[in-house]
Amino acid sequence: MYADGLVLCERAGAATPIKQHAEEALREGPGALAPATIESRRYALTDALDDLVDAADAAERLVVANVALSTAADLLFDHRRAWTGSGKWLPRRLLQADPEHGGALLEG
Repeated sequence: MYADGLVLCERAGAATPIKQHAEEALREGPGALAPATIESRRYALTDALDDLVDAADAAERLVVANVALSTAADLLFDHRRAWTGSGKWLPRRLLQADPEHGGALLEG
């Protein structure tokens, strides 16, 4: 919002205008996940994939596939230092971050 919006009032004496600061932050992307967080998500992804193999009905498969997609997306976003999204923004951000692998996740 700060990067794309119209600044109505700038803080007096600010070294960097807020809009410029926001644009730079968006370009840099989010900070990297902690190694322990990455390992935890890798474990969660493996667990979800194991559950997906054993899912007995369509509702179970759908729920578990959502967990697998979300977890894999988080790992891909971290790997690409890309911003995440939810709802309609998840596929948009996945394709922005990595058209090939993001597309493959969505296709799966």
